[in-house]
Amino acid sequence: MSFLKQVGAGVLSNLLSKIIIGCISLFLTVFGIKLMFFDKVEHSKLDESNNGSETNLPNQLLNVQGVLPYSENILILDSNLYIKNDFNEFVIGGKNLSKIRIGVRSYKGNDIVLLKRNMPFELYCRIRDLPQVEMEYKSRYYRLTISQNVQYHYKLEHKNNITMDLKSVIQCSLSDEATE
Repeated sequence: MSFLKQVGAGVLSNLLSKIIIGCISLFLTVFGIKLMFFDKVEHSKLDESNNGSETNLPNQLLNVQGVLPYSENILILDSNLYIKNDFNEFVIGGKNLSKIRIGVRSYKGNDIVLLKRNMPFELYCRIRDLPQVEMEYKSRYYRLTISQNVQYHYKLEHKNNITMDLKSVIQCSLSDEATE
């Protein structure tokens, strides 16, 4: 009799553990899909409201944030500019890069020198300095903040005024790697 109880308890225990593992797997799958969906919705809402013309930049106060994935272009504003985390560098690029005026400092308030490279035409600095970027684009001011928890995050906001001196992209230093 005790043998049957042990076998029954073992089967029940095994069945219960499979049910628990199945529920956890289902939860993680649904939660992961939900996170991916909402991240894409956040970017697609911004992309839908910005189709590239000067008048179609969002009039509402812009406040977009998310994870800055490694080596993946994140389109910003009217999708003619992008940001990315690439080989320990914070990078700003895009076909309208020459149309911005920009200022950068670290989260501690120290000035950061933006370097530029020509192939592809991009501006960059060390991402570990957690750059705070202010820029003028199509007669509007924006602040882009990089922060780090476990991953790098970005936050892009529309601003009515700026706190940094902005300079044109032409005034940024050409990096040594681009001149070799």
